[in-house]
Amino acid sequence: MRRSLVGESKLDLAREFELASPKLIETWVRVYRNEGEDGLRPKSRGRRPAQRPRPMRRVSCSGCGARTSGCEPS
Repeated sequence: MRRSLVGESKLDLAREFELASPKLIETWVRVYRNEGEDGLRPKSRGRRPAQRPRPMRRVSCSGCGARTSGCEPS
């Protein structure tokens, strides 16, 4: 990155690092100028995983003492 910023040829750098295209270096320089080093760090892609619903907690009924997830009062 720094070598490109001080004027070294993008084509020479692409060859040295065996990159498919000097356009990659141009893209990285633009991102670096706009966002700094943090812009060059890998970013997570895609959706966040869906959260599973929590299972219902079973409690004892205060009226009848039965172990249940819900009780009809009598």
